[in-house]
Amino acid sequence: MSYRRTYIRRNGRTQYRENSGQRRDEQRFDINGDTGVVCRYWSPIYCMWVWEAQLMREGLIYKREFTGADALEAKLWLYSKQDALQNPQFARTIGEYITDSNFTHEDLASLSDLTKATIAKWIAGEMYPNISSLVRICKIIFEDEWFEKYEVLSQMIELER
Repeated sequence: MSYRRTYIRRNGRTQYRENSGQRRDEQRFDINGDTGVVCRYWSPIYCMWVWEAQLMREGLIYKREFTGADALEAKLWLYSKQDALQNPQFARTIGEYITDSNFTHEDLASLSDLTKATIAKWIAGEMYPNISSLVRICKIIFEDEWFEKYEVLSQMIELER
């Protein structure tokens, strides 16, 4: 049974409607010229209060929801997101990993069914890999510890996009 139905059964449809869309505890931050907002709102999807972090940068709004009890996680995400957008690290990091490995760009391209140009674009910071490509590259370069490196790289990509 869905969260929504369970909540309505316990608390009633009127309570559900009254809570939907409410925003509370809004806090605004200036983060190196960008605007960050953290607020708590009633989520009709989760049928509970969630924290939402919004970063407004260059006309774009980046959002993320957090189900924790306090706003700390949302605030930390704001600062991490702003830093990642201002100083992207993925291209440099993947370039260093490839350079430190025993593989050339041609070797990686042939082993992972990618093109050499695609890998070069990652290193230049022109594009990001999709999940399956990143998993294949990590398995080739790191073998046994591929999952840990994959998590680090995917978190970088998530923050930089």
